[in-house]
Amino acid sequence: MSIGTNVVAESRKMVLEERALDASENQSAIGGSHILASTLGQMEAKVEVLDRDKYSFLINQITISNKSRTLEKHTTQSLQRQAAAIAKNITYLLEDFALIEIDEKTGVAQVRSSPPHRKTAEIQYYEILLYGDRLVFNRYRKQKDGSARERVASHLSDEVLQRLIDDLAEVLNGEGVELIAN
Repeated sequence: MSIGTNVVAESRKMVLEERALDASENQSAIGGSHILASTLGQMEAKVEVLDRDKYSFLINQITISNKSRTLEKHTTQSLQRQAAAIAKNITYLLEDFALIEIDEKTGVAQVRSSPPHRKTAEIQYYEILLYGDRLVFNRYRKQKDGSARERVASHLSDEVLQRLIDDLAEVLNGEGVELIAN
């Protein structure tokens, strides 16, 4: 069983328990923000779920950590490899990914949608911050009038969430990670 499978199974269990507690009320499946967490070996996934229905999730944030890599120094090259693996393997969301920048001082890489989704008055994009031993996945919306960006929910089917968590965990685990020459 994969870490993504564990998260989706835990969510289904939570939905069934809450429905059993109060089947008579007409409310969302889990009624508010919940953190789903799963650990498999040294990998840990935490998913902030805003809502859940029979087939999909509204996700506020995903955090994946590899506890076995916390003492390693995360070099620019290792962050480039992780960013390249994301761009190569995560092609099934609304937008593709590209490395935006690496802050060598803090050891953080920023990977975003490329190109972002553009609407008349706003743009929306995914963002993954890579810290070497952990990553954080979010979706943002920014108005074209220059106002600050705001985090928005990602709507993901069960299958896509499971695959996304597994693919992100593989990036941190070093599987399928190779440097793509620019």
